[in-house]
Amino acid sequence: MSHEPIQNPKSKIPNRREFLLKAGNYVAFGVLGAAAVALLARTAASGGACSASGLCARCGRQGACALPQALAYRQEAAAGGREP
Repeated sequence: MSHEPIQNPKSKIPNRREFLLKAGNYVAFGVLGAAAVALLARTAASGGACSASGLCARCGRQGACALPQALAYRQEAAAGGREP
């Protein structure tokens, strides 16, 4: 005779806690993936080229821009005592 434990037929049905944990994981992974895609799209959109034709004073992204012209503009503005 085999002494295997009798399994409850309902044990294969996921309970609410497992469902919520898996759903939370999928949502978190989705948000993380969307944020990564948005970040990559944002950096790829600039493409290393100035979208304001080098007019940093009129550009809305001057505070976050990493192009050499913007860095020089911010340093110049700080040295001149004006806000970038």
